Amino acid sequence: MTDIQLPPPDEIQRVVRELAIEQPDFIYPRTRERVGCFYNLTDFPDDHDSAIVCRCVVGEALHRLGVSEPDLTKLSEHGGWESVRRELELDGTPADDWIELVQYYQDNLEPWSKAVELADGEHDA
Repeated sequence: MTDIQLPPPDEIQRVVRELAIEQPDFIYPRTRERVGCFYNLTDFPDDHDSAIVCRCVVGEALHRLGVSEPDLTKLSEHGGWESVRRELELDGTPADDWIELVQYYQDNLEPWSKAVELADGEHDA
């Protein structure tokens, strides 16, 4: 997986902020079978026998920054941002820590704008 090239963390952070402005009330879905973050497009059943097809906020940011769907699928196999960082042997930066916090709050059913706000409150972004 180390052949995956990711954009710089500060660029990912910038796009995550843009997404939170574009879709402030979006709550990333989860089910008992699918807890956690999926960077690739993933189907989530909703209450009406259809599906919501989406990525987590970090996955959407990576996609907008040019990371391919096959690479996003590989990243999804490793879980949260901290695991991805470890797998890709990335040095931790303040932006990496902030991304991890946003992902944590998003995975705990906070709307994207609230996830950013909470991460900002805990970390100097």
